[in-house]
Amino acid sequence: MALPPGLTRKIRSTSTLVGSLSILLSLVLGLLIATVGYQLPTSTASTTIIVVGMGVLSAFFYLFSGIALTTSRSYLKTGHLNLTFARQGRRLLATFWFGTFLVTLVSVFFFTGAVHASSHLAHGRQVDYSSLSITGYLVLLGLPFVLSAINFFVGRRLLRPAPGLLRNYSADQHHTPFRPE
Repeated sequence: MALPPGLTRKIRSTSTLVGSLSILLSLVLGLLIATVGYQLPTSTASTTIIVVGMGVLSAFFYLFSGIALTTSRSYLKTGHLNLTFARQGRRLLATFWFGTFLVTLVSVFFFTGAVHASSHLAHGRQVDYSSLSITGYLVLLGLPFVLSAINFFVGRRLLRPAPGLLRNYSADQHHTPFRPE
């Protein structure tokens, strides 16, 4: 599909910026999830391993989502968008978003189970969570899913430009209206 030059620049710059920030944020989130997760009190060590492991895995899915978005700029060649590669890129972003959802769900399930079990005695001692630590860690576990969703929707918009967007960028070129091939 032929694209106006302004739209081509916007797709390249946006996918590079959002994808690069996603890569950086995913690494930071993975480290935070692991560091904070092992410092929280827990009912058992195996619960902690599952919660932290799934949380870090969600950050990895988010990392791959950022990489997929960053490399999507390669689908543009000489002012044309390769529709086959763009469709595959959108599917890849959807797959990473869904993967992030699944492992986040498992992690949150086990974490809330550990918090619920903490009201009972665990190994002869009471495990106490503060409401701030519970809320903070749940937000931390959910961030890769939310940010991966942002990657999906940004990639979907960039890799499947709407006809109105094409017309807007074509009108900015001060020549005849653009007609996609």
